Amino acid sequence: MDGTTENYVEYLPGFVERDNTLYTLSNGGIKFVSEDKTVNGWYNDNGDKVSISSKYDINDIINQKIILEEKVNNENYNYYFMSLSGQVLKQTSYLDITNDGYLIKNENNKYVMLDRNLNVTSSEYDEVY
Repeated sequence: MDGTTENYVEYLPGFVERDNTLYTLSNGGIKFVSEDKTVNGWYNDNGDKVSISSKYDINDIINQKIILEEKVNNENYNYYFMSLSGQVLKQTSYLDITNDGYLIKNENNKYVMLDRNLNVTSSEYDEVY
């Protein structure tokens, strides 16, 4: 050690003080946001800190896939499915996480269902209810 220290605070968005509950990501990771909100990320199950740009919010980590959310403007978002190594697997402008997989908008701007491995499992639909 060189005698220097880092002094910063991280906020754990999943911690609820009123009932002392810590909500985790589906893979057991714990989300964090730096006090200055320039960095966010998660602590994995080994306690290692994984940091990403504050441009993205971590929606969840399911089946070894990181789901990131990017706010485009007040009404629109982009969602990215990424591998743990950082490779973008799929991008969409709509995401609903279901028990069996994901409802997304595909490259044709149609709704489709994906399984947990990101394989299309439905026909294309213009609208869903």
